[in-house]
Amino acid sequence: PTSVTGDNRNMYVCDSLNCRVVAYYNNQPLYTIGQKGKSPRDLDRPSCVAVDEFGTMFIADSFNDRVCVYSTEGEWKFNVGGRGNMNKPRGIACTKDGNTFVVSDTGNQKIRVCYTTLLFSARRVSVIAHRFRYI
Repeated sequence: PTSVTGDNRNMYVCDSLNCRVVAYYNNQPLYTIGQKGKSPRDLDRPSCVAVDEFGTMFIADSFNDRVCVYSTEGEWKFNVGGRGNMNKPRGIACTKDGNTFVVSDTGNQKIRVCYTTLLFSARRVSVIAHRFRYI
């Protein structure tokens, strides 16, 4: 596992080598999101998962160069990024209201702030740090 997060019901484990995110309730698996692949609903080496208070799950899908957005019931919503836009996103965090999430776009050496509406009808990505490095 590369990342773990939770909400008021479940725990979500990012299982990178098996290309999936597993939801748990009372230490029992509920469902699995993803399988290795390139289609919109597939994952390839996901590295991080974050959940907001409205039941939206954000997954840094590293080897597909994107962020996949799902409901916490496992329903796919949309993807942000993709080849040419993001390069190996590794970390992700979201605001409680679900309107903003931040991605460490590792391969491009950028931190990206992504804004979305609660209905996921508009998507806009901004770069807040270019060639961000720790010294």
